Amino acid sequence: MNYKESFVTGCSNYGKNSILVDVTAILPSTIAGAVSALKGLTGPQTIFVYPGTYSEQLRINYPDSLSLQGYSANPASAERNEVTVRVAIGAAQAGSNAKSAAIWAQSTGIRISNFNVINSFGTGTDTQALALASTGQKQVFKYCTFSSFQDTVQVSGVSYFYGCRIEGAVDFIFGPGSAWFESVVVAIKASPTPVITAQKNSPGGHTSIVINKSQVISAGAKPDSAYLGRPWSEDATVVFQSCSLGDVIKPEGWRAWNPPSDPRTAHATFQEYKNFGAGANTSARQIGTQRSSPVDIADVLGSTRSLRVVAPEWFVQEGPQAFYKGISLLGFMRGLSEQFSDAAVRQEGGPACPDSSNFAGGTIGSDRRAGPLVGPAGLSNQFTIKM
Repeated sequence: MNYKESFVTGCSNYGKNSILVDVTAILPSTIAGAVSALKGLTGPQTIFVYPGTYSEQLRINYPDSLSLQGYSANPASAERNEVTVRVAIGAAQAGSNAKSAAIWAQSTGIRISNFNVINSFGTGTDTQALALASTGQKQVFKYCTFSSFQDTVQVSGVSYFYGCRIEGAVDFIFGPGSAWFESVVVAIKASPTPVITAQKNSPGGHTSIVINKSQVISAGAKPDSAYLGRPWSEDATVVFQSCSLGDVIKPEGWRAWNPPSDPRTAHATFQEYKNFGAGANTSARQIGTQRSSPVDIADVLGSTRSLRVVAPEWFVQEGPQAFYKGISLLGFMRGLSEQFSDAAVRQEGGPACPDSSNFAGGTIGSDRRAGPLVGPAGLSNQFTIKM
């Protein structure tokens, strides 16, 4: 691939951690190589990934905030991502669910945007094969596609998903953690008995899975064939609220774990609030209840994990400014702007490199994929990689 190699270096004239875009040809060829290059470093870091299919498993355990940004022709959507991480490995072969994951996000403060993550192992029974294992705290996934068949996304810590597409057939959003899914597309593949969620909670526990303002659609599953969820443990908690439920959802809505011998429904909390669409009619529901008010996001990601509110620096936001913990990025090498200032980055609350006069030169490349901006050399706060 013939893309400009750009990475962020220190903007020494504007204080500590004020950074801008520079050009380099020294790049790791794998994402795992870029993660390994962070060993011994501290402070927030970012890895920008060029287009390509990366056939590798990622194990991410970095002691500070780490952002992985994939190239996309439209960073505010999952539909035009050009970075794919692909594996084909099952849990039985790998030794555990998490070990089978294409991406195992282990540490606190991981943020992944505009990645396609696929585990193509198996489509039969007992073929657990994860695309993502999210086991750390304060993790954010934006505009990603996660695809597998069984156990696509495991949530075992505290995580937030926005604008993602999640594909699977059996228990494909599961785990004992707390997770909030906002404006996602839940795409159900064909299976004899498709089930979206399988949450696990301990008695008296406070973890839950909430799917909010999202779409539930068929990706091959027959009409009236799929369930919203089943309880992995007797205290499972799952809520669908303000969602469009397609005709793929069965009138019963929810099901027992393994009926009739092992229902696990006695203490399960399955709830719905103001859903709509062909699958939202609750008159035939045998399990679950209707809520009188929506779940608040702070009740899922907040006080139960010592987070009083969801901090705005969790989210890579749309618009000209994107917030990370400690660093805010302008434009973030989106390749969509010809203004040098859009590529400037600054420490949150600190001075910025405000305009093109602070850059030594450079022009936006004709492919408009990454602004090859040239500035003073300094401490690198970002790695970029390409195939």
